[in-house]
Amino acid sequence: MSSRTWLMALMVAVLVVPLTAGAQPQYDVYKNSQDGTPIPDVDKVPFPPVQGDNSCWLAAAANLLGAAGFGPGNAQANATAIYGHLVGNFGKANCGRCELAINWWLLNYGYNPNAVDPNYYNPGVTYNDVTVIHYEWPGPLPGAGAGQQNGMFTYDFLLDELDDDQYVAVQWELDTGYHCVTLVGGDYSVGGVWTGQSVWHDSDRTTAGTADDPYFNGPNENGGWRLVNYPTNWAPKSVILCPGLQKPVGAIENWDYARFMDKHADGSEFVNDRLAGTNADYFGWPNWEDDTTLWIPNEHVPDLYKVVTLLVDYTDRDNDTDPGIVLELPDGTTVTPEARYSADFGQILLRWDLDDQPDWEKIIFPDDNYLNLTGDVKDWDVAFRCVPEPATMLLFGIGVLVLALRRRRVR
Repeated sequence: MSSRTWLMALMVAVLVVPLTAGAQPQYDVYKNSQDGTPIPDVDKVPFPPVQGDNSCWLAAAANLLGAAGFGPGNAQANATAIYGHLVGNFGKANCGRCELAINWWLLNYGYNPNAVDPNYYNPGVTYNDVTVIHYEWPGPLPGAGAGQQNGMFTYDFLLDELDDDQYVAVQWELDTGYHCVTLVGGDYSVGGVWTGQSVWHDSDRTTAGTADDPYFNGPNENGGWRLVNYPTNWAPKSVILCPGLQKPVGAIENWDYARFMDKHADGSEFVNDRLAGTNADYFGWPNWEDDTTLWIPNEHVPDLYKVVTLLVDYTDRDNDTDPGIVLELPDGTTVTPEARYSADFGQILLRWDLDDQPDWEKIIFPDDNYLNLTGDVKDWDVAFRCVPEPATMLLFGIGVLVLALRRRRVR
């Protein structure tokens, strides 16, 4: 008997065993945070939420980030604080994309050595590969039939993602608009039959002063979050936070330039940039020479070993095809990078090793998607470090000068 067949038989056996009074439901998959505590359940405050509070996408993003291990405290406390960071930037009035909130927070807090709250700078946590999955239903269908079959397949896939150490948020399309919730666990479908068991964390509480009950069995909170409720409530998109890649911490803390999506106060999105690191002011901002060429200023230092790293996060990349990004030096030569891919190919980490630090280098992208963050390019950041670093060399030079002056005085 295959492992899948054995699992299905076991699940059927579990389903026919009645639960004793007060017993906790047992699910095929139930996901905890990285610290072993339950996945956070960030709720809108105050209760009931004020009219126009559309921050469910921020709460779901905070749940995923807190569960992944970002922050100094336990998962729930971290998620609550992260929700505060997100609300501080995006406000509560406008709807938005969960993946945008996650990437904005990672590049402005989690991986920013100059973050406003340095307690949330966690470069050692590599949950930074954000995959966006869009679903297409097979045409207009009634509440049963192929649409539900597709929903069960999608739900089983998301449970697999949870079981594979990922974290999942789901965007629902409702009659009244959109809503974003966090998937915690549930039971697989059995033989194409929906079990009715699912576990979600929702930012809309049902009881004042208490956390919402995370166990939803059929129509419970807001009509029940089930992917098979087509066409009344259905989920056209999921956001999955996966373990990814990371640039060297020394490079991040030296000079790091990031490009990501942000939102204006009116809710419209725009491309934003962030520069960080101890030598950010020393080297300054890079410039775009054209739609594909990023010029990075330096100060020429011969025989100075230098490493340049570029991390690109794609929306849903599923192959290891070379994206065609190269580094150009002042002598006109181009350097092909060493490439690494994340487990599901959602990210690529490029590294260039240089024998010295030139006056400048240019990163040449294959198209303007990297400038405009269009196509499948979601965000990226580039960092470099020199050995020894320019600031260290400056201090070393001052030290040598002081010693020389002292010797002159002794004489």
